[in-house]
Amino acid sequence: MADARTVRDALREYHRENGFKGDAMTAETLQVRVLGYTADIPNPRFQRHLLARHDVHHVLTGYATTLVGEAEIGAWELGAGPGHWFVLLNNVGALFLGVVAPRRTLRAFRRGRAARSLYNDDVPYEELLDMPLDALRARLGIRAP
Repeated sequence: MADARTVRDALREYHRENGFKGDAMTAETLQVRVLGYTADIPNPRFQRHLLARHDVHHVLTGYATTLVGEAEIGAWELGAGPGHWFVLLNNVGALFLGVVAPRRTLRAFRRGRAARSLYNDDVPYEELLDMPLDALRARLGIRAP
């Protein structure tokens, strides 16, 4: 089924559904949930553009923000090309979460191998937010969830 929403609209919905305060690109803090607790942690300026694209990856792939979902998105991003040492480091850490769902994590890695990540794409962030969701998925070779 076609998804006519823009990336911006889908990202806003993702933030609202997950209780996030706003876009990682501009947020000075991030909400991190562990064992049912939520904590605000600093969001240093150097990582904001990376985490903003990470959030868009969640929207494009449909992976959740649960422990299993973070393992899946970490594996997917490794497969699709992390493109930055910070992303590589985070995704290797996320793979350790994959022990809770090894088959799903492996499946996500394989799905990523067939796609490209936004870390290796030169479209400016504001421009990609205005793209139709399905158009960005097609550009990156991502099958809809």
